Amino acid sequence: MIRNLKRTLRRLSCQARSVFTPAADGPLICASIVRNEVDIIDVWVAHLSAIFDHVLIYNHLSSDGTRERLLELAKRYHNLEIRDYTEPGHHQSAVMTSAFLEVASHTSKGWMFFLDGDEFIFEKGRDELRRELSRYRAAITVRMRWVNVYPVALQSPIQAATEIEGWLEGPCQIHKLAVNLSRAETVTKIIQGNHGALFNRRAPFQKVHLDTIRILHMPIRTDAQIAAKVATGLASNAIATARNSNHSAHWKAMAGLKDLSDVQTHVYNYSNLNTTTGELLRVPPPAPSLSGRLCDHVVLGEKPPGV
Repeated sequence: MIRNLKRTLRRLSCQARSVFTPAADGPLICASIVRNEVDIIDVWVAHLSAIFDHVLIYNHLSSDGTRERLLELAKRYHNLEIRDYTEPGHHQSAVMTSAFLEVASHTSKGWMFFLDGDEFIFEKGRDELRRELSRYRAAITVRMRWVNVYPVALQSPIQAATEIEGWLEGPCQIHKLAVNLSRAETVTKIIQGNHGALFNRRAPFQKVHLDTIRILHMPIRTDAQIAAKVATGLASNAIATARNSNHSAHWKAMAGLKDLSDVQTHVYNYSNLNTTTGELLRVPPPAPSLSGRLCDHVVLGEKPPGV
């Protein structure tokens, strides 16, 4: 309760300061690192390309056709740049920090987002997103909360017309990060998971939690997909974060489950962990508060080739 009150006061204070902060309109940029997401890659790239001026995707040793499909999509979407990342470890923090520093070195205005291959900007198009971000131009970074969803019929591939259900509110308050490039000089590191940043000094409005921009998150699409994601993710994260047992805590907990068929419970509680034991908490989910086709909730732009 107190934490939420502090966040609300900080958000309101940032809005007030932003009125007197010069406008810093610039490009919307997104960076990501993906691995084996071919079942969702077409619709995800269509979404990112409709929202962002430049999309930078690192392919991390995909073996399911994701890399090949990304290269095909890059021929259609001219704002899409594909790079290979061939280290075995999932050094997401290092890769995203490098991408951020590269962008910040030549882009002094705009915003940079860091999204995974199962994350979409929820119910905001490019113009709406720009207008909302302009209300927080005094912020250094903003944090946007997950809206967890799942396909009603576990299916592959995910398409624009895929029926989804989920919850606008849930027990786990996971946030994703965007950096204000006009105030990026204090940001030194994007942390693992793209959930936050480190700074070289204290400054006002280093992290402002928004309630009007959310991230639609679809972590479970099929039984095979989530099982492979957990296994591959644990192996690559173990290489990258051997000294930090806190990373991949949710995947470690899921790896011990023998039954992943209760999709509603798993998605509703995704990353909802007991902070002492690391065990997954399985709060019974209420009736979904969100439903419809994926394209009813996210902007997709033009149809990808071959779809």
